[in-house]
Amino acid sequence: MKKYLTTIIVIIVSIVILSVLLLSDYRFSILVKVIFIISTSLLIGYLFNKKAHTEDSVETSKNILNSIINSTDDLIFYKDKDLNYLGCNEAYLKYIDKKKEEIIGRSDFELFDEKIALQYRETDQSMLEKNEISSHEKWVPFINNQEHYLLIKKIPFHYNETSIGVLGITRDITERYLSQKKMQLQSYEDELTKLKNRKSYNGKILELFSLKKRYKTSFSMIMYDIDNFKSINDTYGHKVGDDVLIEMSKLIASHLRENDYIFRIGGEEFIILLSEAHLDDAKKVAQKICTSVEKDLKNITGNKITISIGVSEANENDSEDTIFKRVDSLLYKSKNSGKNRISY
Repeated sequence: MKKYLTTIIVIIVSIVILSVLLLSDYRFSILVKVIFIISTSLLIGYLFNKKAHTEDSVETSKNILNSIINSTDDLIFYKDKDLNYLGCNEAYLKYIDKKKEEIIGRSDFELFDEKIALQYRETDQSMLEKNEISSHEKWVPFINNQEHYLLIKKIPFHYNETSIGVLGITRDITERYLSQKKMQLQSYEDELTKLKNRKSYNGKILELFSLKKRYKTSFSMIMYDIDNFKSINDTYGHKVGDDVLIEMSKLIASHLRENDYIFRIGGEEFIILLSEAHLDDAKKVAQKICTSVEKDLKNITGNKITISIGVSEANENDSEDTIFKRVDSLLYKSKNSGKNRISY
């Protein structure tokens, strides 16, 4: 392995820098990219000059390699063809809570529990056998049984067309992953009331129609609107109006089953989808929430708050558009008939 050392160093440095440039989630400035590229070029030229195979040059090359790989927060390691560790950077040592002398010459089975080590071994062997770059994202348990979401990239390196080891570059993307998941959830959630929003409703109504068609299941829709909501905003201010929306959402949600769904689809308009519910079931739910709103939300403004409701069961010929229009029409029938009532 000694005679390959300079070549290994050149390969590792080149791959590390290329990976940082091409795969980074951060936006490097043009200046930083230029500095990386120039540094790489100078390094490779230096390593292959006429003194490249002297002991001093090899030691200098190792120092340069360590400086480069320790300058990144990414976790970097490299193994020989038997998948024993040749080295790693400080970030990797810190991440696995080991000292360098504890990992050099050892395999994953000597460093991690069997389940984790087996996962690493399988991906390493597969990558070497296929002779291709491996890249994937996954949850990985580390020290103290804490799980981190990692972007793991493994690259085979060669000498004279012979595989002589594995280079691994791992990035902890837990925060980014959780942030993306949170954003995805928020895209289906109403920011004020924390109910599902119109986008979520569009997906759920299609799902219920699919179940109805396939399994002949029933479901009903309730649409309700807060009576005189503009007057509440104008009289008490938007902060009180927001409080009414929030408290009403909590109150009505408390009257629903786990397999029912409530959505805010507009300013003061809401839809409830009742799965496995016929019209009579939906009417009972509508009456319960209508009474509860009038009785329990008075204290927010000091005056009576009411809602108007439209109710209908989905029939065999319905689509998501037809049932929506029908229930919307029933809602406005309630409003035009004096409000604080149910139409079906």
